[in-house]
Amino acid sequence: KARIQIHRGKLLNTIHKKLNDVKTDIESGNEGMALIHVETLINDERMVPCFDILSMLCEQVLERIPLLMKSGRTVPPDMFVTMQTLAYSAHRSNIDELVRVRGQMEMMYGSQFVNASETDLNNVNETIRENINLIMPDMGWKLYRLTEIAKKEGLAYSPSEIHKPKLEKYMIDHGLMVRPPPPPPIQSAPNPQYPYGGPPPGNWPAPPPYPYQPGPPYNYGNPPPPPYNYDAPPGPAPNYGPPPSNYGPPPPQNYGPPPPQNYGPPPQNYGPPPPQNYGPPPPAQNYGPPPAQNYGPPPQNYGPPPSAESHYKAPGAYPPSNPAQAPNAAPPMNYGAPPPGYGMPPPEQKKDIHPPEAKAADPALDDMEARLALLKKM
Repeated sequence: KARIQIHRGKLLNTIHKKLNDVKTDIESGNEGMALIHVETLINDERMVPCFDILSMLCEQVLERIPLLMKSGRTVPPDMFVTMQTLAYSAHRSNIDELVRVRGQMEMMYGSQFVNASETDLNNVNETIRENINLIMPDMGWKLYRLTEIAKKEGLAYSPSEIHKPKLEKYMIDHGLMVRPPPPPPIQSAPNPQYPYGGPPPGNWPAPPPYPYQPGPPYNYGNPPPPPYNYDAPPGPAPNYGPPPSNYGPPPPQNYGPPPPQNYGPPPQNYGPPPPQNYGPPPPAQNYGPPPAQNYGPPPQNYGPPPSAESHYKAPGAYPPSNPAQAPNAAPPMNYGAPPPGYGMPPPEQKKDIHPPEAKAADPALDDMEARLALLKKM
């Protein structure tokens, strides 16, 4: 409750400041800015009774706490509207304490009870339901509030010509102004042609009626037909016949014989075309049988591949297995026997483990080496 009173005091200070801004705009003739400030002022003024009602409801809950504790998780019937109104106003009043109260009600009575305040507004206080939400007031409402402020502060203000019809409509719709009576219809002088009433609709005097004057009868030279008399006169009925129309016979149309069409002599006769004699066809060309292609004897048979004995011989000097088959073969090339030891690994060189200086100082070293050599041979 104390927090609600603090918010109410802040709101009244804001309203007082907005009233000063509106008065300044009216004095400077800035109607557009004055309408913007009046729109905020209207929403703030609508919140003042909401804070008063919320403060009263919080006081009621504070006094009914023992009853609420006894009822448990069931809301008493006389507190149902109070609880629904507080839950509905928690997020719309910008009061943190009311938001926490809504959370406690959700823990005690369940989320279904708290969410019902957003869907079923019949259980919410009517003043809270109509004034706590921000609205966009129409132009007539803003002009009327602006006119009231100017009249209260003694300022000369009159809405612009484009806004005057909107202000009059708002005042008439809300019963703040009596609708002016319609202008009386225009009365014209009495017309003797309408002795039982005034002029026709439109308030304009009617023109005098045009007198009907029958024209001459439609007579085309024939006698008029007899009057419609159901008692036919005695005697034969007159036969009028068709109307005279003598146009005479049409004049004869003599166009004469058609002119002869002379196209001249027929075309010349050139006769059959001369035969084209190209003579006998040329004799057939006889090329004879194709020449036989003689490629000579088949390639020479050099015998089996060379053996491993020809490893040390030059290429191309392999002797054939049968010298008679290759009489033109190159003579064999004899390079002689390979030197002794060819292809063998070199012999191991004896390593002298003792330098010559040591052997000179101690002759027994040579004797020891000799013994070692004898042992290896054994």
